[in-house]
Parts: sequence; C-alpha cells; structure tokens
Amino acid sequence: MSILSFFLIASYRIYQLGIADIYASIAEKKFEAKDYAAAGLYLSRSILHNDDNPEYYHLQAQSLYAQARETPDFSGAQGLLRRALEHFQKAVELNPNEGNAWHDLAQACWWLSRFPGYEGEYQNAESHFLKALETDPNNGKFLFATVNYYLFSPKPEDCLLYLRRLAMIYPNAYHYLKGNPNWTDSLRDSFKDGLKMGTETSLTGRQALSMLGFMASEEKDWDSAIAYTEELITRSGADISSDSYLNLGRYFLERPDEPRARTAFLQALKLSKTREQTLHSILSPCIQANAFDLYLDLCRETATFDAAVRNRLPLILGRAYFQGNDMEKAQSYFQQSVQTKETAEARRYLVEIAFRKNDWDAAEIHSQRATILEPKNSHNYFLFARSLEAQNKYKSALEAISEAIRHARPPQDGYYTMQGSLCWALRDYNGAIEAWKAAHQLAPQNATTLRRIAEAYRMIHDFSRAEQYYLAAIELVPQDKTLHTELETVRKQNQ
Repeated sequence: MSILSFFLIASYRIYQLGIADIYASIAEKKFEAKDYAAAGLYLSRSILHNDDNPEYYHLQAQSLYAQARETPDFSGAQGLLRRALEHFQKAVELNPNEGNAWHDLAQACWWLSRFPGYEGEYQNAESHFLKALETDPNNGKFLFATVNYYLFSPKPEDCLLYLRRLAMIYPNAYHYLKGNPNWTDSLRDSFKDGLKMGTETSLTGRQALSMLGFMASEEKDWDSAIAYTEELITRSGADISSDSYLNLGRYFLERPDEPRARTAFLQALKLSKTREQTLHSILSPCIQANAFDLYLDLCRETATFDAAVRNRLPLILGRAYFQGNDMEKAQSYFQQSVQTKETAEARRYLVEIAFRKNDWDAAEIHSQRATILEPKNSHNYFLFARSLEAQNKYKSALEAISEAIRHARPPQDGYYTMQGSLCWALRDYNGAIEAWKAAHQLAPQNATTLRRIAEAYRMIHDFSRAEQYYLAAIELVPQDKTLHTELETVRKQNQ
C-alpha cells in the first residue's frame, strides 16, 4: 500500500470517528431532553460510522430501555426491551470491564424475565449483577441492585454477603430496603452488623453512626440511640450539623431527660441557619412528650439571639398553642402578631379559629384580609369562600372560589367541588355540572362527584346522561344501595 493510500484511508477513518462523535453528542443532548427516540436515531448513526465503540451501544441500549418504560403497549415494550438487551450485550462484549453496562444489562434481563417466554432471563440477571460487582466490588449502586435482586428472589438470604458490604458503603440504603416485602429481622441484623463495621471507616463512618442511632430509635432503645448520636457528634467536630443535635434532643425526650433535651435542642438552634423552621420541627416531639413548656422556653431563649425569631415570636407561639389545641391563647398571640406585623399566615390561623367557633363574621374579615395580603394565594380565597358560604352569601362565595381556582397551582379538585355546590345552591345546574366534571377529571375515583353530576342532570331533565353518570358512580362503589335506588328512579323518569 502506498503512503498516499494509507494517508487517505487514515483520513477517512478519522473523519468517520469524528462524525460518530458528533452524532453521539447530539444524542446525549436529546437524551437529557428525554427525547429518547431521537437519541436512539442519532446513536444508530454513530454506530454506523463507528461500530466498535462500546459506549455507543450502551447509550443506544439506554435509549431503547427508556422508550420501553414509556411505552404503554405490552408487545411494543417487549420489542424495545429485546433490542436494548442486544445492545447492552454488545457493549459488554466490546468492553467487559464496564460495570455500568453489566448493571444495565442485568436490569434489562430482570425486566424482560417478567414477559411470557422470557422467564429464563431471570437467572441471567443474577450473573450480570455479579459481573458488575467484579468490576467494582465496593460500588454502592451495584451492591444495592444486587441486594434488591436477591430480596425479590426465592432465596432472599443469598444477599447477606452483599448486604453487609452495602451497609458499609451506603448506610442510607436501609431506608429503601426496609420497605421490601421480604425484609426480615435477620436481614436487618445483618445490615446493622455491616453498619458497625462501617463505623470504623473514614468515608462512611459518620453516616453509619447516624443510621445506627436511627435504627436504635426504631427499637426504642434510647440509650443506644443517644450513645451512637453522641459518638457521631464527637467525631464530626466543627462539621456537625444541627440535625444531629435535633435527633439527640428527641432521644433525650423519649428517655425522658428534659434538661439534657433542652441543651441538645438549644445547640441545634444555635447551629441552624433556619431557626424558625427548626423550632417548628421540635414542636411535635415536645407535645408528644408532654413537654410543651420546654418548647415555649426554647422559643423565648432562641429569640434572645435571633432577631428574626424575636420579630415573629407572637406568630411562632400562636402556632404552638394552636397545635397544642389551646385556641384562646393561640388567638391572643395571633392577634398580637397581626398588631405587630400583619401577615396572611396569622390571618389564616385566625380564620381557622373562627371556623371552630362558628364565628363567620370574624372568619370573613380575616380571610378577606388574607386575600389582600397575599392576592395570589389560592387557599386564602378558598377560606374566604367558605366563610361566605356559611352565611349563605352564595354569589360572593362563588366569586371567591373562582379566584381560588384561577390562582391554584396545581389545580385542586376540592375547589371545583365547592364551585359546583355553590352553583347548585344558586340553581345554576349547568354551571354545577361543568364544575363537577372538572373536579372529576382531577379526582376520577371520587364516586360522590359522579353522583352530583347525575343529580344535576336530573334537575335539567337530561335523564339519559343522569343514568350514564349513576352507572359510572356504581362502577366505583357497587355496594352503595342509594345509588342503585336513584338509578332506578332515573330510568323510570326516562321512559
């Protein structure tokens, strides 16, 4: 071969490789935009120009896998999955040391095994998961996938070796694993053993201590929970977060040891960057532990070193008394908050208190003020509509709930339900039908809405459509005898 021929061939090859990379780059952008079909098309072109790059096959397989997940058609999903499997296999054939490709191949086999005729792929999935782990034995993703696979297998105990290693690498996996239907106490104990070994490592030792504290709290072993959390705090030094002290405070409350709980909570508040939010997270534990006075003390103490908390202290205390079900003191603090610095939040709480007292005039005043203070908050208009409806001011209530609907993000079926009820009260049955149909679209399993639509059609003597909606309601709650009785009445009226 001449030097010129060699140069031309080499130049053409470089050109082919460059074109392949360009197509692959476009495909990655399409993938990020979740346009998986377009990504697959560009990757096909990449492979056409360079058919020995394992990355292209891997990406193509991922695009096919993603399309299969989005395909509602059973046979279509199966076909896409089979093609994905072929490309994953080609990727690992070209580069057997790529763990992610082995992992994805295993996942594809596992999914395909659920289709009739492909049950044998289930065993293949196991070997592929293990191949992924061979490439990187301490990879948390690979370990988690392997453990998850075994947990769904006939022998979940086969995951024990990998479970302990997973606990050392990825302590937070416990939150996901414990929800598995095959999770057992013995598996939990094995995971805990792995966490104890993980406490000796510098990379995940602190996470392991945190998880051990959490697991001890699940067992109500408060002494162990405290010991693990105190060790975590000691190891963390200046890097400690407020969450660790919050947990420690909760554990001391459960013991119970209020003085030490107070110390821990105060330290959490001093470290916190969102102290009002942190105070709010402490409220429920204090109420449950009958330590409401401790919470009030923490609020007032925090106000001494945080100006933002000090300025909003009446609102914070009002919320506390409201949650503690002391409406008189809650109302007093919310009124004080409104006088100090009026907020829509304080007004909303005053509305809720007025509702409990059936004080509709006060509810109307407070909710209307809330709509002025926060004109884009849909809940304010909803409360305003409720206060007006309770006073039979249906037209004004309808205007208010229409504003709630206009501002709701996302749409709320309850708002449309109320709109329909107000239209019904005003004998605007067509308006009620329109509103309730909108509610039904948002909550299609609500049989009550279907019944209301049927009743509205009865009122305008459209008995055929009334029958249609009664039947739809009965399909959801076939045991409802009243629906059957009303359906028969409509059928007689339709004769």
